[in-house]
Amino acid sequence: MAKKSYKPQDNELPQVNEPVAAYHVTTPNANLYVPTEYEQEIIMHSEKDYEEGRLHTQEDVDKLVEQWLS
Repeated sequence: MAKKSYKPQDNELPQVNEPVAAYHVTTPNANLYVPTEYEQEIIMHSEKDYEEGRLHTQEDVDKLVEQWLS
């Protein structure tokens, strides 16, 4: 499958059917979702966990849930 590369035009915002997370955006746009400070902290913490290998596969999570429910 070939990949298409997307090259946005200058000052062009992405056009999608759902909100886009925007960090420190100063351009007003009704379609952008700006995370709260708390949400930004969670995202940064999650990215650090991922970088340091602290993650679970879906298979691991399914096994844990099965254990918790039994």
